[in-house]
Amino acid sequence: AGGASAAGQCAVASNATKAPPCWAQWTYEQRRRVGLQCKRLVDHGRVCYLRQRGYQCRLVYFVPEECSPENALLLCWKASEASAKAVDAGDLGGNAGAPQ
Repeated sequence: AGGASAAGQCAVASNATKAPPCWAQWTYEQRRRVGLQCKRLVDHGRVCYLRQRGYQCRLVYFVPEECSPENALLLCWKASEASAKAVDAGDLGGNAGAPQ
């Protein structure tokens, strides 16, 4: 009652599959760039989610994109402020306060 009939839903679904997707005419480079942007959007959503739950996070790109498009590392921790500062400073090896 009040909803679309099963036949109506099937007609909508079958019509939707007949139209080519908008990205079908995109070049490889355009699809690659949009795909990477989608991945980064998901990564930033993960950062926001974890920060809302009390974690500190850092999204690190550890190799050039030319080496690998899968170059994002999400670092998250629940730690003291001093430990968090060491991670923010780039000291991931546990050498906080060591002379450089």
